[in-house]
Amino acid sequence: RVGRSRVARPFDVLYGDSDLAQSFARAANIPQEPGVAVKASFENALYVWEGLSAALRRGDFHAWRESVLAFEQDWMSPLLRALAAGEVARITLDAVQEEGSRRYVLTRAMLWKLWRRSQPLASHTLV
Repeated sequence: RVGRSRVARPFDVLYGDSDLAQSFARAANIPQEPGVAVKASFENALYVWEGLSAALRRGDFHAWRESVLAFEQDWMSPLLRALAAGEVARITLDAVQEEGSRRYVLTRAMLWKLWRRSQPLASHTLV
C-alpha cells in the first residue's frame, strides 16, 4: 500500500514575498503571514524576500536600492529590536545569489560589540 508522503515542517511560520516559498509552505501546512511580525509563539520563522533579485533581473537598480531600504526598515529593524529585547534568540540571514551566498548570524550578545560600527544592510551585498 502506497501512502501519502509527509512534507517536512522545518519552520513554524513563513513571512515574505516569494510565491514559490508560499507554495511550499501550503504543501507543508505552514502558516503564512503578510508583512513582518515577531511573535513569541513562533520559535522558528522563515522570512523570504525576493524583491532584490527580481529588481536585479529587470536591471532596475533604483528598485533594487528601494527594496534593500524597505527590507532594512520594514523587516530587519523590527527583528533587531526584538533581538535586543530578548524576544528573539538569533537572527540568521542567508543572502543567496547565483555567484554564491553569504550567511550572517546575529545573537543578542553580538549586539554588545561596541567596537564594531554598525553599517547599513546595503554595504554587505554581493553586488
